[in-house]
Amino acid sequence: VSTQSTWGRMLIDLACTNEPALPPLTLHIAKRLPKTTYQQNAFRNSWYMDTGRRPPALYIRVERLTSIGEFSNIVVQALAHTLADDLTTGANDANPNFMQHFYRLNTLVCQEMFSSRTAGLSAWGAAAAGAAAPPASQQEAIDVLEERMVGMDHAQRQAFLNEQLRIRGPGATR
Repeated sequence: VSTQSTWGRMLIDLACTNEPALPPLTLHIAKRLPKTTYQQNAFRNSWYMDTGRRPPALYIRVERLTSIGEFSNIVVQALAHTLADDLTTGANDANPNFMQHFYRLNTLVCQEMFSSRTAGLSAWGAAAAGAAAPPASQQEAIDVLEERMVGMDHAQRQAFLNEQLRIRGPGATR
């Protein structure tokens, strides 16, 4: 639970840093949630935002911690509804204002995940190129990787990239 809570806290901090309209929030994992008025909401029984507390508190059901991807979506969904200011009117996922915030926050999370996953590539790229400093950009790191893969077949390229990105799970070769 603590790893997921830490991740959730990181998502909230990332959103609060990049969305000035989002107030600082606390995150709580709960066995039960109060009944909500959330309507047409994919996760209406999975989270509750208590805006009456200072700071506001986001509660997420403990059962939602079994999938980090689903947990992340729930955190982002709750934050987007908070930004859309539609919690008292049903937190409808079809609300265009909500959808705008939801996609912007998901983009932010994906960019952050990409940056954190490829951070090691810069160090690797510098070492592979014999450079004293890491590449100045992600594109430079990608160029170094592409040069290293010249002459590799598909399986070799996949194994090489999996190793560099430390990919685990279905399809990962290791």
